[in-house]
Amino acid sequence: MRLHYEIKGMTCAACVAHVERAVGKVIDEGESANVSLLTNSVSLIVDDTTDVKGLESRLSASIKQAGYELITEKQENKKENNEGKKRVTVLIISALFTLGVMYLSMGAMIGLSAPAFLRGAENAALMCLAQFALTLPVLILNRRFFISGARALWNRTPNMDSLIFVGAGASVIYGLFAFVMIVTAKDVETVHKYLHDLYFESAAMILTLVSLGKLLEARAKDKTADAIESLSTLAPAFVTVLKGEKEMLLPIEELQKDDVFLIRAGERIPADGVVLSGGGTVDESALTGESMPVEKEEGSGVRAACILLSGSLTVRAERVGEDSSLARIIRLLED
Repeated sequence: MRLHYEIKGMTCAACVAHVERAVGKVIDEGESANVSLLTNSVSLIVDDTTDVKGLESRLSASIKQAGYELITEKQENKKENNEGKKRVTVLIISALFTLGVMYLSMGAMIGLSAPAFLRGAENAALMCLAQFALTLPVLILNRRFFISGARALWNRTPNMDSLIFVGAGASVIYGLFAFVMIVTAKDVETVHKYLHDLYFESAAMILTLVSLGKLLEARAKDKTADAIESLSTLAPAFVTVLKGEKEMLLPIEELQKDDVFLIRAGERIPADGVVLSGGGTVDESALTGESMPVEKEEGSGVRAACILLSGSLTVRAERVGEDSSLARIIRLLED
């Protein structure tokens, strides 16, 4: 029996490893699990006698302890349509504020001096506040990295977000420490020393560059997921099954191994099987890429998702559902 669940909170390969370990604590020997970062999901192959409710409860507890969340098939986990636009907006705003703090902290290196009221030791505290004020919106907009990273460290399952949390967090904390030292300084040398030890721009740049990387990664994942989804739609929704001399139109999910089904010209083949009678030409380009139609006759093998161009076929199903060629190709792409 195959079970499929979505996982919330995975962001990198380390997350996949943590979830795999959490799942491994729950499933029995001989059962297997595959965790996919592409689809943020886990697929399980378990014994047919397994108590699914009990397994879901144990899985949820184990995965939650690792710092993630199990989403069962009965729960809705719809993506918001504006998620992509939100990522772009966050990146643009973060980049604008990062450019501002970079101008104040490093502009002098390329001949772009800060405004006069921020220059000099007497205005060092004001310079600190200005840089922090420009960094703060970037921290707020990208707070998800801090939340995820801190949670992962707390659960002793550090991931990519933990690195971002530590790096950006250390920069901000030391910047605030430098600000305190500047305010309480009694000599100009101390002021100059800590004025050069402000690292607010590092925190802003880390978060902005990582946001850019996450945006590119999300777009690549979405394109691949769309390609897999388009493959999934190649299978027909219904199939004409022969019960004795009667024809019954059934949902594809109800097709069983050794069932006999009828395919007419223009229809997609719902499962892998062997032709019992009839003949015709089949377009197998969806699976093989070969554009030339293939002749099929009694004894020929046919595969799911291919289109019967002419004739009619009576086929005995041999591999259905998750065992079909199409389903195996989709699993390989996900892996």
